[in-house]
Amino acid sequence: MELINDQNESIALSQRSAFLMSLGGGAIAGLAGVLLNNIYSIIYTQLTGISISEYVNITTITLASFLPCLLAGMVYFGLCFYTKNHRVVFIVGAIMFTLFSLLAPLSSTMPDGSPVPPGFAGLTIPMHIISAALLLVILPSYYHRQN
Repeated sequence: MELINDQNESIALSQRSAFLMSLGGGAIAGLAGVLLNNIYSIIYTQLTGISISEYVNITTITLASFLPCLLAGMVYFGLCFYTKNHRVVFIVGAIMFTLFSLLAPLSSTMPDGSPVPPGFAGLTIPMHIISAALLLVILPSYYHRQN
């Protein structure tokens, strides 16, 4: 009976470690996205003179860059345990999600019904791509390097 308990504890520890690694990979990708997307926003604003700070600012960029990556880390953890081809499923899913997320910057109205400000797509679309690219590279690499 003690052997079964030891095995169960070992499995639980392994799963907890895997979860923390997937969450850590998402957090690292998210932090890299926060940094690069905020730098991109500053450069874009300086080069174009277009500022849309009521919609796109350091807070919204930080939250929109970091939180989806943490969520993706949790999704990746689940995929690792429930699918054989988790990396492929994750990559295809992340690409599809990214393409879907581009619909918002390309629409003609904001969620509040106001017209999309000039330069909104040029400011936000690269940020979606930057975050997705970082996530696709960092998360699986970090997770599998540790596990």
